[in-house]
Amino acid sequence: MSATDRRATGTRRRRTISAVAGALATVLVLGGAGYYGYTALTAPLPAASASIALPSTTTSAASALPDTDWPDTGAGAISILSRSEPLSEFGDASPRPIASITKVITALVILDKHPLAADEDGPDIAITADDAALFWDVLAADGTSAPVYPGTSLTQRQVLEAIMLPSANNYAISLSRWAFGSDDAFLEAARSWLEEHGMDDTVVTDASGLDAGSVSTPRDLLTLAGLAMQNTALSAIASQTSAELPMIGTIENSNELLGVSGVTGIKTGTSNAAGAGLLFSAEVDVDGRDVTLVGAVLGQDTPSARSEAVRTAIESTTGSLHAETLIPAGTAVGEYRSAWGDRASLYITADLVEVLWRDEQPTITVDAEPVSTADSGDEVGTLVSTVPGHRTSVPVAVRGGLNEPSPWWRLANPNLG
Repeated sequence: MSATDRRATGTRRRRTISAVAGALATVLVLGGAGYYGYTALTAPLPAASASIALPSTTTSAASALPDTDWPDTGAGAISILSRSEPLSEFGDASPRPIASITKVITALVILDKHPLAADEDGPDIAITADDAALFWDVLAADGTSAPVYPGTSLTQRQVLEAIMLPSANNYAISLSRWAFGSDDAFLEAARSWLEEHGMDDTVVTDASGLDAGSVSTPRDLLTLAGLAMQNTALSAIASQTSAELPMIGTIENSNELLGVSGVTGIKTGTSNAAGAGLLFSAEVDVDGRDVTLVGAVLGQDTPSARSEAVRTAIESTTGSLHAETLIPAGTAVGEYRSAWGDRASLYITADLVEVLWRDEQPTITVDAEPVSTADSGDEVGTLVSTVPGHRTSVPVAVRGGLNEPSPWWRLANPNLG
């Protein structure tokens, strides 16, 4: 090959290499652009956090609304059923004898093991000579008894009626032994039940309350009242003014306040050591809303003084409660603002209504989850109003929607995806 031929061949080879290199570069550029575009267009979008802007809320009540009107002696507390803290309390808060209010604990411990529906009778319970002996034992201890007829039977519900209405101590002991086999086994179950429900200042030493060692505090009794009202069978029995039992006949409820000032239950408790007390529930009207109050009054000198103290407490407490629509449904409470400039407001889907005590001011917060996109009407969180012992929640939703960005925004902002 001549020198001229060799130079021509070298030139062609360099041109071929350059063409291949150029083609490869074009492929790499186009491929890189495609990869870039794909990843940019499909990358996850950044989530927008909610910016909260709550409207001002002003309640109509002034601090002049009075506290509950309590008696000068004894101890007690009152609250709304849905709250875990008292609205008001008075007297010595240390444990004191509660007499037959103990029977509410006994009934609930038994119903925990042998539950009944609201209208269920439950199993038949045979009445024996041992039950008859209890009748005389209780009379000897100057306690209240209901007649006993060995060889007959009563349903579980009927025995509970004998316990809760005329406060028959003998039937409280009989039913606890039927349920647990012995007094010791019942007391062990009662201690576990009290611990489970956080009633740390309550001690049960018997099933009936005849023993002055069965003690509690007004705050623990608020918990007990709430548990009694949540049990549909027991709350139904406690609201009865009377009942008919086989052989025994008509039994009357010892709670003389039933139907007075809205009282619907729950249990009297009277003894020399305890004085006169009442664990109570009442249905009252607060600015057109039905509200259930629960409470306890202990250590009154007479049953009539007890009734007057409870009635006055219920009526004075009701007078210092007020229902407020704090934020109407549809009110804006914040907004989302996306990284690409889209905006959507947040609003509550229902009225925020609170039943407030005196001049209390609730604490209001919003918890809304971060979102990238959302349709109008999507629920994204809750608005929560907090008062002592209670939280009220209403849903928070998106108004107008939070839309996806354009493809151009995605391509221009790959690192925000």
